[in-house]
Amino acid sequence: MAKAAPGQALATLEVLSRSQTVFRTVELPPFRVKGKAQLVHAADVGQRVGARVEERPAAPLVGRDDEVQALERAVEEARAGRGRLLEVVGGAGLGKSRLVTEVLTRREDLDVLPAPCEAYESSTPYFPFRRLLRAVFEVPPDAAPERVAELVARRVSATAPHLVPWLPLLGVPMDVPLPPTRETAELDEQFRKSRLESVVTEVLGAVLTDPTVFVIEDAHLMDDASVDLLHSLCDELGDRPLLVVVTLRERPKDLTASAGTALTTLKLEPLDPTAALALVQGMRGERPLTPQAASEIVARGGGNPMFLEALVLEAGRAGSLARLPESVEALVTSQIDRLDPADRTVVRYAAVFGTVVDETALDLLLEHHDAQVPVGAMRRLADMLERDGQGGLRFRNALIRDVAYEGLPYSRRKALHDHVGQVLEQATEAPQNQCELLSLHFFHAGRHEQAWRYSVLAGDRALAKFAHGEAIEFFARAVQSASQRRVEDRYEVARVYERLADSRWLVGLTQEAAEAYAAARGYLRGDPVRLAGIIEKESRIDQRRRKHSVALRRISTGLNRLVGVPGSPAGVARSLLARRYAHSRFSQGQIDEALRWAEIAAYEAEEAADKDAVAQAYEMLNFIYASSGREEPLPYGRLALQAYVELGNLARQGHCLNNLAMQEYTGGRWDESLTHLREASDLFHRIGDTAAEANALYNRVELLVRQGRGTDVEVPLPDVLRIARAMEDDELVALALREQARVAARAGDIREAMALLDKAGALFVELEEPGESRNTGLARAEVLLDAGLVAEAGDVLAALTGAGQPLDATVHRLLGRQHLGEGRLTEARAALQAGVVAARDQANRYEEGLLLLGLAELARHQGMPDEPPTRAARALLDPMGVLRSAGVRIDPPPR
Repeated sequence: MAKAAPGQALATLEVLSRSQTVFRTVELPPFRVKGKAQLVHAADVGQRVGARVEERPAAPLVGRDDEVQALERAVEEARAGRGRLLEVVGGAGLGKSRLVTEVLTRREDLDVLPAPCEAYESSTPYFPFRRLLRAVFEVPPDAAPERVAELVARRVSATAPHLVPWLPLLGVPMDVPLPPTRETAELDEQFRKSRLESVVTEVLGAVLTDPTVFVIEDAHLMDDASVDLLHSLCDELGDRPLLVVVTLRERPKDLTASAGTALTTLKLEPLDPTAALALVQGMRGERPLTPQAASEIVARGGGNPMFLEALVLEAGRAGSLARLPESVEALVTSQIDRLDPADRTVVRYAAVFGTVVDETALDLLLEHHDAQVPVGAMRRLADMLERDGQGGLRFRNALIRDVAYEGLPYSRRKALHDHVGQVLEQATEAPQNQCELLSLHFFHAGRHEQAWRYSVLAGDRALAKFAHGEAIEFFARAVQSASQRRVEDRYEVARVYERLADSRWLVGLTQEAAEAYAAARGYLRGDPVRLAGIIEKESRIDQRRRKHSVALRRISTGLNRLVGVPGSPAGVARSLLARRYAHSRFSQGQIDEALRWAEIAAYEAEEAADKDAVAQAYEMLNFIYASSGREEPLPYGRLALQAYVELGNLARQGHCLNNLAMQEYTGGRWDESLTHLREASDLFHRIGDTAAEANALYNRVELLVRQGRGTDVEVPLPDVLRIARAMEDDELVALALREQARVAARAGDIREAMALLDKAGALFVELEEPGESRNTGLARAEVLLDAGLVAEAGDVLAALTGAGQPLDATVHRLLGRQHLGEGRLTEARAALQAGVVAARDQANRYEEGLLLLGLAELARHQGMPDEPPTRAARALLDPMGVLRSAGVRIDPPPR
């Protein structure tokens, strides 16, 4: 200021009132300054004496009455044992956290467990559930793994002892490695994640007996593995005293609740002018603003409570409304810019850590940069940073962190990320345990060697937690870093590309998987064996896409590069490629060629003495022979099964048994088929393949119903329905309902049978499955015929056999029964004989047997010998185990 003498600093009283730093001052008499019409009120600024600590007035919660009531209703529902998911959706500053806090802090009859999500941890598998589960089991933050295991085991043993064998899966989201059990060791890799979700969901249902609220903040930042676990948990909330509250700015597609979840969504909109004015004046207390000033703040605030609150505080500091920011981002920027330079450094450096800040690491970072932080910085920065209750700091709002971070020049950000990475490395004895964060910081720092190392570690850790979505992100970051560094081990880069591709394949990203496999191939020149492994996986993608010509050309390239390569690994590679070749040739209808290539696969595997490759080749041979109706020269299916048993490969054992069961079924050996299906379903259950387990159980049910063993169906049928509904497999639900209807009909409950058929039929119509809809109609006609309701059955059959409708063996049989029941014996014989011809053409021994029984019944009605058709029918049906009581029952014709 021109008025100041040399060495003197003058500042206006307005500037001093807005400064966060407090100085020793001497107020001067008002004076004039050139260019100013008004007198200037200023002070002589002396030594710095401290910082201004303001009492921040609490803003009232206004304009959210409906939302408060909805949240309170959800709380009461949870207290009554009717849990639900409640979403609070709204943009930054609209008061999502404030609303939740306002309601839940009033309640002393609830356990409220918070779990914030973090932007920098959005790729860390199960990050929010780590804190939630530790809180559920009352695990101290610094507890050693042994202590965590003890606390968890004690609680689960007391509440759900049957889940104790699955505790290692519970340790995964808690980030505590627990020794595997036999049950967890048997799980197949691709099904571990779904079993983990079901175990965690069931454990929480057992241990949370008191009303509890999970509060997951900023759920739009949640990692993929946590999203899936949240879905699993919310699907089972209906009879639990648990309310799950999530706050989020917008709802990503993957966060959409499933149809079975009890859901309440509160979408926060900007406050209306009346509510906004109430908030503004409520903050001023006994010193209300003038109507004009309050209206200007309301207009500028746009209904955003956080912005309105900040505008009121800003206006109070400045003493006027002049030059107030136009947006909340501009307001935060001005607040940061107005800080003491040392305090501003603290905020900007803290922003590099994310919304949650390791205070020890922050101190080391500031020390590294020789930043002198005056005493009381945290108190002065209370509007921006707060203690998080876990020994760290947290930005009060993600927007403050984002603005502070964006205010850093790019070069400074890069340097700070580098230093943060180094600080985190130095601050722990096991930096690999923070590899997810180190991967991010070194990547943004451009430190490609460290980014590569920690990204690979983080990707492998994600795979160990069955979190393929997160593994994809880390492996992608690793290969991007690899492209910027000198590659010393190209095979290691190929391995990471392959893992990236494998994870993409498992989550259904077929094109992206193909691109990663192609990149891996580029690093494997000169290694034909490993190259063949990649080509085999690429051909799998071609076959999934039905591009068999492409697959054959690709496989031929791999085989050509293996010509003359000695050793067992090369033989195994040739076997696996030949097996793929056989698969494509079979799909093209070239059965002889398919068998030739499958035999080549078996020969190469046998020469390499590799039992797994031998088993795969035999399995392919069995599949081709069985599917083409040709007789096997050797029992390839059983040989493959034996090899898989010796290898301990439970998954392949299950699939071999399932295939053998279908072959035994086709061959009319139904009891053997049932044995294989029971063994297969048990194996599928052990490895966690719920879909395969349900299908094997359903096939058992269908066979048992056809055999007439209704009481035996009572065990597996409920399991089929339970699993099918849990998987939301409506087709399997409908199939199971149809079999349940047949069982009810044979037990004499026709009304229940018809109701079940109605449900099954409606599902098939909804699924646009005309074939199964027709089969359900045929089942309805058969139930009516069994009940002696011949006319009603005739109406159903008339609708199903209109113009253009095919008349297969089953339709002929039912029409024959209808005609016989109506006393139309000539038409009955014609239908039944036509059915026998159709059944033999279809090689359908079961229908042929039932049709012959129908002819025997017809013979009795005509006074003719029934022994020949009866004997022929039993010769077909007895080996299938079809009980005599399951044969055709036809009422005598009306007199």
